[in-house]
Amino acid sequence: MSVIEVRDLTKSFKGKKAVDQLNVTFESGKIYALLGRNAVGKTTLMRLMTTKYIADAGSITYNGEEVFENEKALRKMCMFSDDMPGFVGIKIKKLLKMAEVFYEGYDKEYAKYLIEEFDLDVNARYSNLSKGQKTAVAIVLGLSSRCEFTIFDEIYSGLDAVMRKQFYRLLLEEYSERERTFILSTHLIDEMSNLFTDVVIMEHGKVLLEQEIEELKHSVLSFRAPKEKKAFLHQVEIITESEFAGTSTWIVKGEFSQKVLEDFKNQGFEITALSLQDIFVALTENERR
Repeated sequence: MSVIEVRDLTKSFKGKKAVDQLNVTFESGKIYALLGRNAVGKTTLMRLMTTKYIADAGSITYNGEEVFENEKALRKMCMFSDDMPGFVGIKIKKLLKMAEVFYEGYDKEYAKYLIEEFDLDVNARYSNLSKGQKTAVAIVLGLSSRCEFTIFDEIYSGLDAVMRKQFYRLLLEEYSERERTFILSTHLIDEMSNLFTDVVIMEHGKVLLEQEIEELKHSVLSFRAPKEKKAFLHQVEIITESEFAGTSTWIVKGEFSQKVLEDFKNQGFEITALSLQDIFVALTENERR
């Protein structure tokens, strides 16, 4: 199993820390949701991992080896977004040829298939494409690279609903057929939640939470009951609390066995599961209080 380990990573711009002693681990064979509000350091982290930025301090290793100036490691990793300034003026067919030369796992035939799927003209210049077409080019390059670690930074924002579903299908096909890791930053949390196996939530340049999705959904729940029942919640962490007409709703975090949940229900609590988006909002709102 391959792994990327980020340890004590720090990067500042004009004296302001975008990433602050950040620690996180990405393992092969998973699809990560990289979540966070705007300007919390997600894109900076991804660019540091692929050496588009150079860290001020800390380390990034691929299977124990530093990725900086490590061509072998970098050929296993790629990052694409919906706008790639370095592609301006270059024809799509030249971009495909460049990818073929750099990425050791690049699949030329698969790239042709994807070009047809997204109805792209290989003779068109990147700078003349619509936002959706630029996004499609990035998807083609990312998927056909067959990189072990493929990073997409808000790649889907330029796509309409039909093309986004097409992308999700293609990504899941790749994931199920090959041991690839995808790291996807997104604000379309509800729409994409079924894709993810794991989540990394960032706040203030650090990792707030790093966990498997299913485990997270069983550890963060909504409890609803008359407000005087709050005393029964002393064994769990209350993340948020709201009240309406004498009834309170608490989003809580803890370890909940079936017996523990039954005990809470017997005390008069209505317990419901939360979506990944609701969990994300609750955790980040709590962190900013």
